[in-house]
Amino acid sequence: MIAIAETEKNPDRWKDLISKMDINMCSGGLVHGVLEAHTRYDNNFTLNSKTIDEICTFVEGNFGKQGEYNCSHIMGHLALSQELGNFQKALDFCNGITPQRKYECYSGVFMENETRDNLVIHDGFIKVKWDDDFIKVQEGICSQYSDEQANACWREISHLYVARYQDDPFKVFKACSRAPTKKATEDCYVHASTIIVVSIYTSKDDLISVCAPLESHPGAKDQCLSSVIGALLTSSSAFV
Repeated sequence: MIAIAETEKNPDRWKDLISKMDINMCSGGLVHGVLEAHTRYDNNFTLNSKTIDEICTFVEGNFGKQGEYNCSHIMGHLALSQELGNFQKALDFCNGITPQRKYECYSGVFMENETRDNLVIHDGFIKVKWDDDFIKVQEGICSQYSDEQANACWREISHLYVARYQDDPFKVFKACSRAPTKKATEDCYVHASTIIVVSIYTSKDDLISVCAPLESHPGAKDQCLSSVIGALLTSSSAFV
């Protein structure tokens, strides 16, 4: 909200604001706020595949690949909000961007449908309860997609699983295993691990236990360990 308020004062200065920011601050939230405000309050701006690529190229130039990933993800959120919850229109924006940015863009679309932060604030949608019924609906949505879009959908459903199973690593992994492919299961749980560890971390043992469900998935376990360390570093000054 701080970044949105600052950008709203003068939407044309969004590049200056981003250039002065730390991409990791507030887990990327400040950059998210600037980009959201830019797309909403700059009357000369239209969100589409071309402008998504232009913005994310600028962000990448300032922050490298991490900035590019964050930007692409944010644009997925904003695309679904602009299209008032229409999945296909929002995903079509992602389909038209640079290939390496598509996955994060897809994941932003699916996450926005779950959290609904932009849809609620700007588009009149209502918050939904993250219960078993809503989880089933989201799983049904994920089952309609394939390949990269499906993996992105199952990755983001991890937010629901973590909330439903109260940060229990093995219960969350079991839920992620409902995904139809090994890749989708791993994407789901690795992402879940970054949410869980920020919530429960008190010692190195906790960090290790979060990745324990992936013992039989060596590559994914390594990714999990790297991801949870990154999540801790960007979520608290205590780990910097």
